[in-house]
Amino acid sequence: MDRLPVELVRAIAAEVVTLTDRLSLCRVCRRWRAIVDDVVYTSFEISSRQFRRLVEAILAHPQIGASVRALSVQKWAATRSGALRLGPLSPETKALVKRTYHSTETQRLWCHELEHGNQEAWFALLLVLVPNLTSLSSNYSWPMDWTTIVVSRAALKEILTLQALNLLDLTIPTHVKYFSGFYTIPVSLVLTFLYLPSIQTLRLERGTGSKSFQLPNYHDISDDLALHARSQPSPLESLIVNASQSLGEGAADLINSYTNLKRFICQSQNKHSLEVLHFNNKGDGSSRLDGIVKEDNPAPGDRWFGSFTEFRRLRDLHIHVHNLLNLHPLDRHEVVALKDTLPSSLKSLHIMDCDEDHCPVLVSNFLDLLAHPSRIPSLEEVFVYSAIAEGSQPLPAWPHRPPPYVRVWGVLREQFAPVQEMFGRAEIKFELSLGRGY
Repeated sequence: MDRLPVELVRAIAAEVVTLTDRLSLCRVCRRWRAIVDDVVYTSFEISSRQFRRLVEAILAHPQIGASVRALSVQKWAATRSGALRLGPLSPETKALVKRTYHSTETQRLWCHELEHGNQEAWFALLLVLVPNLTSLSSNYSWPMDWTTIVVSRAALKEILTLQALNLLDLTIPTHVKYFSGFYTIPVSLVLTFLYLPSIQTLRLERGTGSKSFQLPNYHDISDDLALHARSQPSPLESLIVNASQSLGEGAADLINSYTNLKRFICQSQNKHSLEVLHFNNKGDGSSRLDGIVKEDNPAPGDRWFGSFTEFRRLRDLHIHVHNLLNLHPLDRHEVVALKDTLPSSLKSLHIMDCDEDHCPVLVSNFLDLLAHPSRIPSLEEVFVYSAIAEGSQPLPAWPHRPPPYVRVWGVLREQFAPVQEMFGRAEIKFELSLGRGY
């Protein structure tokens, strides 16, 4: 055992899952302990009953907290006290509470909750002690008021913890019920995590046997964090949702509120239950792509999204023209027609960032679509937003409106004229206008 290479010993330790078995590796010999000491505590799978013991262990041995990279809470106790050991707090615990929050009254209340075994209060304190945490997975059980305080202060960088967290995985268990019949994750908890500086992936899931849950409404956010969010958008790139029923307006709000979002995956028993899908806010061109996509090294946002036909409940779609049609040379191996890619449930279609080069293919697709009205029985309105104008340089963005002498470029208006007439005959509203940038 003494002759095994250091790299092999560390590789063995990395494959051991449970903390008990990893601690056993430390007892093999002194050499092994020196090698695997920092690997042993990189990840924990614990229950809420162990929060207090782990906090006290880290306070006694700070190197444990500094080593933790992944934390998974497998089970929360059925009651808030969770059978945690009750009793007076150690001086080190009280000092940690004092360092974490400066309000004397809040410190008093927090210590009171800790002494009476509030598992969520201990969980919040645990997060303070794992500054290098990168992955957090947990069932959501009880209102997480203390956790929200800690994470909010971390997002504002008032305490230097959770700055490296990039994955948050929350599951709704079966016993969390609300009067509306839904299972819901509180917005304050989700949003505070999503403004941490390194967060990239959020996964929200139903627990086994639960019904559905509502996505949080992004408007409900503390004043301090709202001010921070306006100057520093969330770095969130991936949102993965597992829900059994329609996500509705909550999904659109959440997508629109994160400017760096690149991946939105909805996993559902009722396949593709999305009703509203906005790839940009309000259907304007405020974050438009720059002209026709380039053939070399295309950005992910330049490529075709794919067919929406399986989104059987989709009624409101706001999308860039580059994502709606296969305009990029790398996507042209497939024959794409709007009549074959739009869902029959669609009522409102907003297409952004159109310019002269897009007109022929878009006009042709619109005329083909109108020739097959059975494919779009619910369609009520179509809005096309031009990426180019004539008459003036772009003016300041919203809420300013374009003056009369700034209008859609005449070439576009001429090419869309027959389309507008055909939509009128079909009693479908059609409008060609400028994006927000004019």
